[in-house]
Amino acid sequence: GTVVLWFTNFYCHFKSANPSNYAQSYELAAPVKQFNPMERAATNMVESVPLAVAVMWGAILAGGHPQVLTVLISIFAVVRVLFVVLYANMVQPARSISFVLGQTTILAVGVVGILGAFDVFP
Repeated sequence: GTVVLWFTNFYCHFKSANPSNYAQSYELAAPVKQFNPMERAATNMVESVPLAVAVMWGAILAGGHPQVLTVLISIFAVVRVLFVVLYANMVQPARSISFVLGQTTILAVGVVGILGAFDVFP
């Protein structure tokens, strides 16, 4: 899961790179910037994925149920890749639904980690 998320994050940043963002110019008025969905997807990955990966690793290290965590982390990885594809193509409301599914999955991973920390699983 971590590798898939890293490559998805890298891909978003690679596709959203715009060399003209750093061009020196001496214009008085700033040009109007067009909406770049890949740039927004990359920003969202930076905001969401590091904390999600920390929750995943915390749940694993806390002794969460391995099979449940494997399924949940796999679902999260698939949903985040789907989120990027939907965001890049500006498909609504499916993009929002995939985002909510991803966040719900991370919440479930956290719950499984907490249960593992209290030795709920045999």
